Amino acid sequence: MSDRSWFAEGFKTPYAGDVHEGRLLAEARGGQRNEVLRLLDLAAPVRDAAGQTVGVLGVHFSSKWASTVEESLRSSLQAELAGAEVLILSRDGTVLLGPPSEMGKPLAGSVLPPANGAAQSILSQDGRTFLSAMLPTRGYRSFHGLGWSVLVRLDESVALAPAADLRRDVLARGIPLSLVAAVLTFMLADILKRPLDQFRSATAALGRGEAVIRPSGLFDELRQIGDALDAASANLREREARLNAEKSRLAFALEGANDGIWDWDIVSGNVWFSQRWLDMLGYRSGELKEHFSSWERLVHPEDKDAVLAALDEHRRGVSPFYQAEHRLWHKERRWIWVLTRGKIVERDSSDRPLRAVGTHTDITDRKGVEEALAASEARFRTLFERAPIGIADVTLGCRFSAVNDQFCGIVGYDRSELIGKTFQEITHPDDVAADTAQVRDLLAGRIPHYDLEKRYIRKDGRIIWAYLAVSLVRNEQGRPSYFLSSIKDCTARKEVEHLLQVGESFTRSVVESSADCIKVLDLEGRIQFINGLGLCAMEIAEFDTVRGEFWAEFWPEAARSDIDRAIAGARSGSRERFVAFCPTMKGTPKWWDVCVTPVLSADGRPERLLAISREITGLKQAEERLHLMMGELNHRVKNLFATVQAIMRLSGRAGDDVSAYKARILARLTTLARTNEILFRASWNGANLPELLTAELEAFSLDERLALGGPSVALQAAQAVPISLIIHELATNAVKHGALSVPEGTLALAWRVEECGLFRRLVLTWTERNGPPVTPPERRGSAPASSKMGWHGNSGGGRAGLST
Repeated sequence: MSDRSWFAEGFKTPYAGDVHEGRLLAEARGGQRNEVLRLLDLAAPVRDAAGQTVGVLGVHFSSKWASTVEESLRSSLQAELAGAEVLILSRDGTVLLGPPSEMGKPLAGSVLPPANGAAQSILSQDGRTFLSAMLPTRGYRSFHGLGWSVLVRLDESVALAPAADLRRDVLARGIPLSLVAAVLTFMLADILKRPLDQFRSATAALGRGEAVIRPSGLFDELRQIGDALDAASANLREREARLNAEKSRLAFALEGANDGIWDWDIVSGNVWFSQRWLDMLGYRSGELKEHFSSWERLVHPEDKDAVLAALDEHRRGVSPFYQAEHRLWHKERRWIWVLTRGKIVERDSSDRPLRAVGTHTDITDRKGVEEALAASEARFRTLFERAPIGIADVTLGCRFSAVNDQFCGIVGYDRSELIGKTFQEITHPDDVAADTAQVRDLLAGRIPHYDLEKRYIRKDGRIIWAYLAVSLVRNEQGRPSYFLSSIKDCTARKEVEHLLQVGESFTRSVVESSADCIKVLDLEGRIQFINGLGLCAMEIAEFDTVRGEFWAEFWPEAARSDIDRAIAGARSGSRERFVAFCPTMKGTPKWWDVCVTPVLSADGRPERLLAISREITGLKQAEERLHLMMGELNHRVKNLFATVQAIMRLSGRAGDDVSAYKARILARLTTLARTNEILFRASWNGANLPELLTAELEAFSLDERLALGGPSVALQAAQAVPISLIIHELATNAVKHGALSVPEGTLALAWRVEECGLFRRLVLTWTERNGPPVTPPERRGSAPASSKMGWHGNSGGGRAGLST
């Protein structure tokens, strides 16, 4: 039925259709084939107590009741106009009631007079001429009517006979005819309205959920229906006014909150999105399909499970409403954060959810602030934990609530021991009153912050001095929340200041006894005093030559920025330190570790600067030597591995067994180890030739059979290794085959250095006596080859060679 026009119109408002043929209903009733059943459609919405349309009540009225109306009109008209015809026409001009030959046929506009009640001569479709008048029917009260018209016509031949009478009476007949048509139209409208009013009364009763009472009398019925309609109209207007007021308040509230609205039909999945909801995501109306899947597709994958879980909890009744924060994909290809709130507003008889409504609030800016706040908190926490000074959070009750490691190190307590203690408990008794007074002034708003130097009592009982700075942290409402305190150990400076205050003579004696270069500067950085040992360290003959000069001018340009920074920092009350290079007045290169601190006056303000420079040139040189030594060691190790590889490659002989090969390698490696030991004792700066030869030949236990002679010769490390290997090979051959193989044999080893132009030549003379006869060798041994490795070429500006 939903595709019928009476159903669609009746769903919205009470509806009366035009007369039409009911062929299916006629067949269902079993009527005759030539019988034409005409019906009139009436329909009206059925509403529940909340005003919601829940159905349509439709009624088909048979048009037979109109035959009685037609007959009544015709009989009334015949009394005054014999032969006159009465026709009732539908909206489209179809004859609903009239001569049987014309029933159901449309009358063209050319055979119809104007619908104003004026009589007019009209030529009909069958060629006859009629004097016709027509008026439309009107509704009754709020009923708009069916759109029918009443046509009264009289054959012109009858109306004009006799012609003379017609001429005399034509004007008189036209006026009564129009009046009669008007009266008949009103009567017809009243008769037609009766069943429609009965129908309307029934639909009103159904809408209120009451039983339908059938009216008993015609006029009583009209009055009852009128009263019911008036009451219903007043009730509807009152409800509509309240509803409009609620809608206005809701619209104002949502507009003020800048929220978007969604309305979800859970069964079908269709969702209505407000324009503000679409604007949040950059969409225009109609660009986004209004379905649950559209929203689901836009949810961030990381948020989807949590959001759907929250929605499911509300659907199952676990939570009274649905709320979640999640991200949605904007049309501009970026994520936005939204806060969604909703509630199921309709369930079926089985408590299954049918409809839910809710809002979306754009919280992207709030989320950005939260993320920035979290990042700021992380940075603050990192600064808090890693700051080079002690930092502590102190409650308004003066108890430590958080401390960093530096603070613990300064006062000597563990973190767990400090938390909960008051600052008064670790403050020197003489300083508690001054600190507490500053706290009161800070809480009263008389000062924005304060700083002072005070004494702390460490856990081990030692008293230290610290520079304390305190500020008050307030909450979002501007109320005091906690104190933020920072301390810096200034015990060393206070001790120096104390020494200065003890007496100039004592202070001067202490300063003069220091090996450091101690200077006193004015606040502009001009030199006022240098201790005696400091003058020596800087190679300054007379102090008067530098008195009043700017200290920074004695430093190289590269160190000026460090000097300026240190002076500015000390002038503001901080302790500054740096390491820089600065030659003495005589140009001796030196490195200095410099510390600059303020010298405070009685009122605690810096009045002078104390600069202490400690020479660290030796340390710097040691660092450089270590660096060079590491590079040299790397080079030596590579050379050592190359030498070992050569020894192993050249120690093999044809026909040797493994033990002989092993013994030869171990002997040569032992020689190499003795040489490296000598080089190591000399820090790899070289070796003394007599020491090297003695160490090498001692392994053969020659005692009085050995004679060494020659000057002291300093060999470089690259020269010592091959010479030691050559001596080892020669001694080994002498023990096996030469003079040292017999008890009476002796060995004399002499050396000298000869000048050869740009080079110096080392000449070694190896002399064996009282040995066995010498015969030419049958094969070439490995000694000559091993004696060549690492020996040819020049090293360190010298050249070496070997003659056999």
